[in-house]
Amino acid sequence: MSTVEFAPRPLPPVRPEQWQATAAPWGKSAAEAQAPARTLTSVLLAGAPILSVASGLIHFAAVPEHWGDYRIAAIFFIGLGIFQVVWAALLAGRPSPRLYAAGAAVSLGTIGIWIVSRTSGLPFGPFTGIAERAGRADIISTILEEALVVVLVLLAFRVGDRRRYERPTYRAALTAIVGVSASLTVWALTAVHGGATHATTGNPLLHLAGHHGVHLLFAGGAVAVYAVYLVAHVRRQGWPSFSWKLTP
Repeated sequence: MSTVEFAPRPLPPVRPEQWQATAAPWGKSAAEAQAPARTLTSVLLAGAPILSVASGLIHFAAVPEHWGDYRIAAIFFIGLGIFQVVWAALLAGRPSPRLYAAGAAVSLGTIGIWIVSRTSGLPFGPFTGIAERAGRADIISTILEEALVVVLVLLAFRVGDRRRYERPTYRAALTAIVGVSASLTVWALTAVHGGATHATTGNPLLHLAGHHGVHLLFAGGAVAVYAVYLVAHVRRQGWPSFSWKLTP
C-alpha cells in the first residue's frame, strides 16, 4: 500500500512596504495606533465653523443696541448672524471651494464696512459721515472674521494637506480653538450687554431685551452650536436608526 505525502507550499515573500505593526506603541491603545493621523486641513475645517458661529453670536448680541435708533443696521446684523451660523453648518457638513469663497467674501465685506464706519463714517443712515467709536465687541468680531479669512485662504490653496498631526495634537489644537473663541465671545458679549443697557434706558422693552440679551444668547448659542453639530453629523453619517429591545 502506497502512501501520499503532501509537501507544504512556501508562502510568498512579503515586501518591506507591506509590513504592518501588530502591536500598539508604548502608551497607546490599539485603536489609537491604527487611527489615521489628522492633517492641518482637518484642524482648519474644524476651526472655521467655530470662528463663524462666534462672530455670528456677537452680531446677534448687537441687535437690541441698534434696534431703537438704527433699525436697518439691526436687521443687517440679524441677516449676517443667520448667514454665519448656517454657513458654518454647511461647511461642517460638506466643505467646498464655493463655501470658502462665499465665507471669505462676506467676511471681507463686513470688515470693509466696519473700517469705513470707524474711520470716515458710513455715507448713509442717521449717522452719515460720523465715525463711530470702536468698541470691544466689534473689535473682537472683526478679529474673528479676519482669522476666518486666513483659514479659508489656507483651505482654498490646500496648504495643510501634507502636514499631519497625531490624534492628541489634533485634540489639543481643537480644544485651544474652542477655548480662545469662547473666551473672546463671552468677553465681547459682556461689552455689548453693558452698552445696550445704557443705550436703551428710554424704552422699557428695549431695556428688557438688553438686560436679558446675554442670558438668551447663552441659550441660543448652545442651540446654534448643537445645530451645527447635528447638521454636520447627519450630512456625513446619515439619519441615525434606532432600535428598542426590552429584556426580561
